[in-house]
Amino acid sequence: MAKRFFIDASNLTGAGAVVVGMNLLRFLSAAGAADRFLYYLPDTPEFRALEVMPNCKTVFRRWPTGMANNFSRLFDLHLGLPLMVRRFSPDVCLTLGDIGPIRPGCKHVLFVHQAMLISTEADLSGMGSWSSYKRLYLTRHFAASLHRVSRIIVQTPVMAEHVAQKYHFDRNRISVIPQPIPEHVRSNAGRPLHPAIAGCAKPVRLLFLARYYSHKNHGILPAVLDELRKRGMQDSVHIFTTVEDGVASSTDFMKEMYRQKDLITNLGLLPMDEVAGALGASSALFLPTLSESYGLIYVEALSCGVPILTSDRDFARWMCKDLAHYFDPMNPVSIVDAIARITSQPVASYAARAGERLAELPRDWKELAEAFLAVLQEQ
Repeated sequence: MAKRFFIDASNLTGAGAVVVGMNLLRFLSAAGAADRFLYYLPDTPEFRALEVMPNCKTVFRRWPTGMANNFSRLFDLHLGLPLMVRRFSPDVCLTLGDIGPIRPGCKHVLFVHQAMLISTEADLSGMGSWSSYKRLYLTRHFAASLHRVSRIIVQTPVMAEHVAQKYHFDRNRISVIPQPIPEHVRSNAGRPLHPAIAGCAKPVRLLFLARYYSHKNHGILPAVLDELRKRGMQDSVHIFTTVEDGVASSTDFMKEMYRQKDLITNLGLLPMDEVAGALGASSALFLPTLSESYGLIYVEALSCGVPILTSDRDFARWMCKDLAHYFDPMNPVSIVDAIARITSQPVASYAARAGERLAELPRDWKELAEAFLAVLQEQ
């Protein structure tokens, strides 16, 4: 029997969330060809270009910036969005942006991929991407919405356990659906190597592939650079970052990079079609992150056969298993110890073992969309 599904993707803003939303939504309405869908999307060029099936209607929402965005989002969550859901009269509402309406008026499935919702202050070492007020409101709103959520979808068993324990949610009502290799990496695997990284003469070229979010832990870099100099490794190691230009909070970081430009280079925000070439030119992915719900970049690195240097945290251990060198992300000595070990990883066997790990994930986004649809149809 055909069903009606309301998909709220209007709050997808982070780089990883946009990748998930774009790829999932492209296949979801096709997987449910007999069903009807309404997609509520951010009014951005990426989502405007999204191709959907005839059984799917799209509605776009442009969000203001600054404080006006917060008030607009609150209005939408409490009034606008529930009204829109009721007008469409769906069988199930799927929220892709973690924070959805508390009373949607129908069965509600919540896709949770915001690590800030399950991270503690200890996890983040005081460097969370949310202010204290924002964290207080959003965690309480999230907890209140769970009383009317029929099922939660997460990407890893680690995330499932954190949600179940922190919010006392029934673990049996949490579905784990990992992500496949992103299309922008799979389709660009044969592209030329990134010239700036490939042209670096140093033998160890580390790619810190992350936007300038507090929990990504860019702030540890000055101490890491100092430790590299203490050990005389400045002629053998170079770090490449991908911090977007014009980020006000990164001004001091940019000054530090200029001061130590013999050890670190900022490439700016990388277009998606350059990610595979950047990874391919690197000796390793370097990610001292403090909190992740999944870590899509790990999948990207594994698919390119690139070794990984990352934080000794449960989310990284689940994804990377024995395919990474782990360190304490708040300890520059531990980090440089791991950097010193990176050349000991046999590249040939690493690529083969990385392929085995990736085979445990969904084959493609079509398979992932079918898994999401199965959850929706069960409600």
